[in-house]
Amino acid sequence: SKVLHGSTGDKTFYAKWTINTYTVTFKGIKSLPDGKVTTLHHDNPDAINTLENKNVVAPKTGSVKAEGNVLKVSVPAKTFAVYRF
Repeated sequence: SKVLHGSTGDKTFYAKWTINTYTVTFKGIKSLPDGKVTTLHHDNPDAINTLENKNVVAPKTGSVKAEGNVLKVSVPAKTFAVYRF
């Protein structure tokens, strides 16, 4: 598992084979606004999109809330997630 820091304030998380829980503190910020999360996930790590099935692995968007300047999230196994605030 890994946390990548984007140049625009995005946080990117990914979980390989097990669920991963992350706690990230944004220093210098008192409170984060409501954010969005975009995930890519499929239970089968060999799943692919084809011309006939274009959305086998498709992005899903949701909302996320931090507690003040702390983001606590659990990323399911085999998931790539980008959090934007």
